Amino acid sequence: MTKKIDKDSKATDMLVTSMVSKVEASDEFKAWRKDNQDAYLAHAFVMLEDLKDVTVLEKLAWQVGYYLPKDDMIAVFMIDEDVVSRAPDSEIFKKESNAVDKLDLEKIKFDIREALDKTMDVLDEKYKAHMPDKIIVILQSLDSTQLWNMTVVTRSFHMINIRIDTGSGEVVKETINSIFDLEKKYE
Repeated sequence: MTKKIDKDSKATDMLVTSMVSKVEASDEFKAWRKDNQDAYLAHAFVMLEDLKDVTVLEKLAWQVGYYLPKDDMIAVFMIDEDVVSRAPDSEIFKKESNAVDKLDLEKIKFDIREALDKTMDVLDEKYKAHMPDKIIVILQSLDSTQLWNMTVVTRSFHMINIRIDTGSGEVVKETINSIFDLEKKYE
């Protein structure tokens, strides 16, 4: 059903670090940073529209988010073809009582390609009937655990969420929901 990620195609253990470095070296970020000294790295995001995208992860449009504690907002910088731009600051999708944890790039021992490979293993093992269409990848820290938060949108109109610890590579949570059930939940 799914194919393994070609780990030999390009070393990626530094991919997220490279994306963050591109953002932080940009004039856009430097100007923003002057007024936001207390902000800190909160997430990195990329969406694979096609499973072939795994061979060109560094060429995809990435988003890197910084939490603004004084405003309880998130500032998102986009990297597309090495051009960095900034979206308007936005509210955070979180429970009101939860804090936004800081990302620590040094804690990534299990890189994005390994996380994608683990995701494919879980799909092959438990969800063979659900062909993946898109994969949303978010590097974030939830409840003090740094995670690869993988959401697989399937051709059978399901979302499979697989959370993988960035330090150990362990799957710490997985769920499947029908997209139609989610629609009913918010009506």
